[in-house]
Amino acid sequence: MRLLPIALLPLALACEKKPPPAEGSAPAASIGSSGPRASAASPDKCLQSARACGEALIAGEHERFVDTCMAEELLTATGARAAILRELVKGTAEMAKDGVTFDHAEYDPPTSMAAAGGTYFCAIPQRVFMKVPQGHLRSRGFLVGVSKDGAAWKFVDGVASKDGKLKRVFPNLPADLVLPPLVDEPDLLP
Repeated sequence: MRLLPIALLPLALACEKKPPPAEGSAPAASIGSSGPRASAASPDKCLQSARACGEALIAGEHERFVDTCMAEELLTATGARAAILRELVKGTAEMAKDGVTFDHAEYDPPTSMAAAGGTYFCAIPQRVFMKVPQGHLRSRGFLVGVSKDGAAWKFVDGVASKDGKLKRVFPNLPADLVLPPLVDEPDLLP
């Protein structure tokens, strides 16, 4: 079974299955911030952007997903937009051929936010669920959100934090942005 490479899935998200917290309720996780600029960034906008991007990916709207959701720095580092689109289409088709489809995702509000070099950053834990012939796979990871204004967010899969790749793509990545742990192996669920 071939799964779409995680590096090309910075947002394998669908709508969250549980209802969002009530207006005015406290976030599920505290957010550390770096300086006054980071505290001006909106964790709610970051989470809303992640949801919208996930909906585009799940709906198979690959062009909208790449154009509105993938961080420009990631597109520049990984190559041409057309090549990324081809890989998304090809990977999704191969997954479907093997009986693998995206089901949904669960994600938490940003757990860390920081700013540096005129850019906001945040970390959003996520759990992506896929239907497979044996049941469901749950992949645990996180997204790194990137924004110039604190309101419009684009994303990179947290797997890019391995081997210093994230720092190469974002040389100004703040040292105080706390990234959640990566879990290498997905869980097979009934």
